Formats: sequence, structure tokens, C-alpha cells
Amino acid sequence: MSTQSLAAPAHTAPAVPYDARLALAPTEVAQLLGVHPATVYRRLADGSLPARRDGRRTLVLRADLDAYLNDLPTRATTRTHPTPHTEAR
Repeated sequence: MSTQSLAAPAHTAPAVPYDARLALAPTEVAQLLGVHPATVYRRLADGSLPARRDGRRTLVLRADLDAYLNDLPTRATTRTHPTPHTEAR
């Protein structure tokens, strides 16, 4: 049995709430949206979700993420079900 502590390393920055962050990594965006990271990377590649580079890091500005989400089409709140096709005989 190990006696090592399971506490976070001392160099780990404290968690910062989403609203206080200026930018997020693509994997954080995926986690926040509940999608696979590949989905976020596809949006970055096709330009629909803008990103910035800081050295080797890719960052999505919170303002760009908010704008992307606001530009998505909305779904109707009431869903109409198509009626079954019936032919007159």
C-alpha cells in the first residue's frame, strides 16, 4: 500500500470558473459542450469556431465561443410530428 498523498501537486493552479476565463483549450470546450474533442477540432478546421495560437497551444476565446453558440440555429420549442402518409384507395 502506497503512502503517497492523492492531493493535487503544489504547482497546479486553482480551478477558475468558466465565466472568469478568457480562453479555453479545445478539449475544455468539448467537455463544456458535451461533445467529442474531434467535433471541436473540426469546427476549428472549418473556421466556424475561431481560435488563437499561443506557441504550441490552441486557445478558443470565451467571447468567440459565446458568439459561435449564439450563431447556431435554434430549434422550435414545439415539435410537430409528421402525419403518416395514407393513400386513398
